[in-house]
Formats: sequence, structure tokens, C-alpha cells
Amino acid sequence: MAKSLSASGEFPASLSGRVVFAAWCWVLSPLFFVAEGITRAAWTTPYSTAENYISDLGAAHCGTVTIETAQTYEAYVCSPLHPLMNGAYITVGLLALTGALAGRAAWPRGRAATSGVVLVGLAGVGAIIAGLFPEDVNLELHLLGALLAVPLSNIGMLLLALVLRRRKPWLAAYTGLTVLVGLTGLVLTGSPDSGIGIGLAERLAGYPFEAWKTVVAVVLLVAWRRSRRGVQETGTL
Repeated sequence: MAKSLSASGEFPASLSGRVVFAAWCWVLSPLFFVAEGITRAAWTTPYSTAENYISDLGAAHCGTVTIETAQTYEAYVCSPLHPLMNGAYITVGLLALTGALAGRAAWPRGRAATSGVVLVGLAGVGAIIAGLFPEDVNLELHLLGALLAVPLSNIGMLLLALVLRRRKPWLAAYTGLTVLVGLTGLVLTGSPDSGIGIGLAERLAGYPFEAWKTVVAVVLLVAWRRSRRGVQETGTL
């Protein structure tokens, strides 16, 4: 039977089976970093975390890619395990979307929470698009996916931080810090004279979201575990 905590104003507001399933989806987010590391290790040409886009790991062909955004980016890419990287984009995107949809009940009622969860889910859709369309196959759609993933995830997290500020202050503070790092990375990504490499800026913009989903998932799973333990202890009295 689903356990509802909404009346007490706690987070999570519910520990239903759907919420627990959502938590298991999000707790798998770090697999993205594992896939990235494996894909990077397969490169036979130099790859720089600071200077190369993450998207270079998903390039489907060997050759030079040119990306014109706020600054001109040009690099020779050759990624033997590009299907793994693109699969990671699609997988974490699906997990983000599924976790957002299934886990809505964990968050309090209200427009702010609903909007935040919707934006987090749409960020997952952006990751799926980026994985389906590598940078050297359809750059326009790949960039669209990135534009959905990074800004929307940060706006969504900001809304959820506001929702959590009284219910879970430490998690609200962590979420706010995550947004600050993500938005800083986003600004640096669009700043030609930022002083740091485009790859590092992109990672500052995108990595915090994956870490945040993992932390939220752990909070939900710990609450679920404690809830089950409490039920078992009550049953033995």
C-alpha cells in the first residue's frame, strides 16, 4: 500500500511503488560517467576533458567537426565506441524522463513542483535527442537536444529547490548549489573568453544534473528503507 506523507509536509510526500521505481531509475545516472570513461579510453587520438566536447565521443565518423555557436569549435574526432556514448545519452535521458513521470508523487502538490518535474523530464528528452542525432550526423538536432537538456534541467532544479526549502533545507541548499554550478558552466560555455576550455565548461553545465538525480534518488530510497523497517518493527510488537 502506498504511503503518503503529504499531510505532514515532508519530502518525500509519497513512498508509493511508482516513487520507489522512479528512485531506482535516477540512481543509475552515474552509469553515464562509466560509459563516457570507457568510450574515451577507446580513442586512438588525443582527447582532452578540458578542450573536447563530450559530444565528440558520440561522433559517428572519423573526421573534422566544426561547430559554430558563441565561438567556433573545430576538432578532429574518431570514436570507435560512439554507439556506447550515444546509447548512454539515450539511456540517461529515458531514465530521467521515466523518473520524473513516475516520481511526481514524491514532490509536494502545486504548480512549482509540477513545473520543476516537467522541466526535469524534458531535460531527459533533450538527452535522448542528443543521443539519437550525433553532432556529425545532424548538428542542428543535436544542439537542440543540448539546449533542452542543460537550461531546462537547471530551471527545473531551481523550482524544486524552492519547493524543498522548508521541507528539506539541506537538500534545497544542495540543489541550489547544483544550479549555481550548472548555470555558471552554461554561461562559460557561451563565453569565448572564459579562460577555461569548452569541454570543462560543458561538463560544469551538465554533470551536476546527473549528480543531483543520484542524490535525490538516494534520499528517496533511504526514506523507503526506513519506512519498511518501521512497518516491520511495528508488525513485531
